[in-house]
Amino acid sequence: MHELDLEPHEAALLLYAGIASQRGLAEASPQQLLSQLGRLERSLTGMAPARIDAAQVRAWILKAQQRSGRSRN
Repeated sequence: MHELDLEPHEAALLLYAGIASQRGLAEASPQQLLSQLGRLERSLTGMAPARIDAAQVRAWILKAQQRSGRSRN
């Protein structure tokens, strides 16, 4: 998902959360994705503060929607 200009750790988290394409991200539910990413981060880093927040997830989804020509739901 290099077309979305994500940091390597962000792209890796999305991949492990099951989001492997721009289209998949464009169709994702922000709340569900944030929950999945939070669980992944906690399993990888323990109790360290989350690096991904709701605003960032919504921005990724919006960017993916814009670049894939999909409108917001």
